[in-house]
Amino acid sequence: MTQNIDRKKLELELAKAKEEVLKKELELLILSEDVSEDVSEDVSEDVSEDVSDIDYSYIKDKITLGNQRVIVQRSKNTQYAEYKFCHPNCPRANIRFATFRQLKETLNKWVPDNSEGINMIKLDISGENELDILRKSFIKDKENIENMKLIQAFKHSNNIIFLKIVIFDINKQIFLLRTSFTIELLKKHYPSYKCINNLSYNDEWCVDLSTMLATKVFWMNLRTIINSIE
Repeated sequence: MTQNIDRKKLELELAKAKEEVLKKELELLILSEDVSEDVSEDVSEDVSEDVSDIDYSYIKDKITLGNQRVIVQRSKNTQYAEYKFCHPNCPRANIRFATFRQLKETLNKWVPDNSEGINMIKLDISGENELDILRKSFIKDKENIENMKLIQAFKHSNNIIFLKIVIFDINKQIFLLRTSFTIELLKKHYPSYKCINNLSYNDEWCVDLSTMLATKVFWMNLRTIINSIE
């Protein structure tokens, strides 16, 4: 019995490791391609906003801590350096949500290194842009977009074939961390990647529910937002 349990744990760890490698390979492949497409129809240009002017009054629970989390860099390649919000003793555990306090304490303890990683651009999430990005971020017929607020969204500077997103669930009072890919991209390069079946409310996009990898600028911007909320 013990041997069977240990074997299942090992198989699970190997599966998670393989999935993480595939995800990293996919994003590196995206970065290596020279994609020149008009992005004006999908998202607005990069914007600079004063987060102090944004109403975050819907975030009520600022006390619940949850389990300890850390932000760590998982790549030795500083050019493509990405960090993940994860369990301190089990970095491959699938962590995809956080409480306000959990996120704030983790972000403020995090000390980023000098690697900038890939160039990411913050998107305008106001007005209709918010609904457009939310539709790309939730699984159709399984998840409800209602009572969700978009906190931030980033894209790679050269294309919009994947998005890094932070969402706040008003009912559950938790932050959701996730990535969305275009289905066309996955069919072309990684048709076996399991998130291809997580179709979003936008038929051209699918939702990745594994632990999110993001660059330093993404996490630093999120820290600025979180620290602005009183």
